[in-house]
This record gives sequence, structure tokens and C-alpha cells, in this order.
Amino acid sequence: DFDEAHLQSLVSSLGTRQRFPEHPTSGYVKDPQSRETLQDLLRFLRHDTTRERPIMMLLHTWDVVGNDILPMIHAYHSGAAELILDAVKLLVFLTLPADPRSMNLNEQ
Repeated sequence: DFDEAHLQSLVSSLGTRQRFPEHPTSGYVKDPQSRETLQDLLRFLRHDTTRERPIMMLLHTWDVVGNDILPMIHAYHSGAAELILDAVKLLVFLTLPADPRSMNLNEQ
């Protein structure tokens, strides 16, 4: 079993989108501990072995890919190789095919 509040706390500590006055668009600012947070999320996903995959489902519900992972990769694609590698690993985990025996196959 897992602690949903802890998972949500991890997600909220990845970073934030911010508006910069000198740019017309928003940017992404990573948290100083974002790499460790990505590694913690990867650990959660490695243990998400039930057919229902509740951790993966929550991360999709919270749109972690759209809100954090893709903006992080875009903002830090040069100069932060380890961070980007962990972000891509998380992206891969979140885009793995659903288990065909899953009870919630359509949701996955």
C-alpha cells in the first residue's frame, strides 16, 4: 500500500510554472530537490505492481507529465543531464502499455 498524501507532496515539490516579466510566456522552475523527488517517484512506480496501478493512475490524474515532466525537460534540456535522464525515465514509466489483464484497462 502507499501513502497518497506523500505521493502528492512529492509531485508538488517537483517545481512550478512561473511567469517571467521579460518573456511573454511562462517558464518552469525546478525545486532544488527535484532530482531526488524524481527518483522517489520512480521508486513509487517500481512498486506499483498491482493490476490497477494506482500510483500511475494518480500521476496521470494530476497530469504530472503535462504540468511538470515535459516543462522540466523543455526548460532544463541543456546543462542538467542527470535531471533530464530521471525525467525521461519517469516519462517512460508513465507511458508503458497497460496490463491487458487489468480491471481498469480503459482508464490506463
